[in-house]
Amino acid sequence: MSHFACKAFSALEKELKDDLLECYVEAQQEIEETINSIEGDGFSFDKLDKLFRSLHSMKGNCSVCFLDPLVGVLHKLEEIVDGMRGGYIQYHPYLGELIIVVIEKVYDLLQQIYRSHVAESALRDELQLGLDNIYSEEDDSKRPEMAAALLHKSHQIVEAAKEEPVAATSVIVKVDFTEQQKHDIEPLCWF
Repeated sequence: MSHFACKAFSALEKELKDDLLECYVEAQQEIEETINSIEGDGFSFDKLDKLFRSLHSMKGNCSVCFLDPLVGVLHKLEEIVDGMRGGYIQYHPYLGELIIVVIEKVYDLLQQIYRSHVAESALRDELQLGLDNIYSEEDDSKRPEMAAALLHKSHQIVEAAKEEPVAATSVIVKVDFTEQQKHDIEPLCWF
């Protein structure tokens, strides 16, 4: 299974990364509460605006922390919600569920990067492709079915990853230095 890394994120101070995780969870809770409110109390554009702002904040925080592979997924999700705000994408419970699940899956990927500096590409790629297709679909009536299919597919990928034997990975990271950096770190000779 292939992996992706976010080297600049991994190089951040632990405190900064911890703050990002905390902010992500707060935004995730706001998003879930908003979707549950839409499902329970009914649809409103104010709720969509709140949902959009939470997603936008989540995406922005990830972007500032150099998590570009995850930003693309969050951005497409944000565009889908913006389409709902604009009236050209109809809200549907499957889309609401998809938003919650995608946010959870992105958080899982974020935790993988936080713990081991890499995350599995298959899930991220499938989410990106599925969201791209949902967003670009011109027949709005097909989007709920597409959302349900993506939900199913993302669960299959996660289950397949759990069944794969975990290969030992090296904790040694090879760093390529520029010639100037090599010169700067050469030991000085005093004799």
